[in-house]
Amino acid sequence: MLFGSRARGTHDAESDVDLAVILSGPAGRRYQVAGEMAEVAFTVMLETGILVQAVPLWEDEFEQPETFGDPGLIAAIKRDGVGVFGDE
Repeated sequence: MLFGSRARGTHDAESDVDLAVILSGPAGRRYQVAGEMAEVAFTVMLETGILVQAVPLWEDEFEQPETFGDPGLIAAIKRDGVGVFGDE
């Protein structure tokens, strides 16, 4: 899901792209997954000049924000998020 200033339409030319990537299955391997996403984001930045901040979230965390380290982030994603793929 796209969230943050680009989802709200308040971004400027220097704004990054905030993406929440909702993953199925049991939560785990957060640092490995985040590292893999960062590698892809770096390639995107080199090719486009746009910084992408990807946040891995598992379905259980998204549905039960109190199980995530930053429930406020999930609240912001739910409030501002725009689906970009799948059923969101």
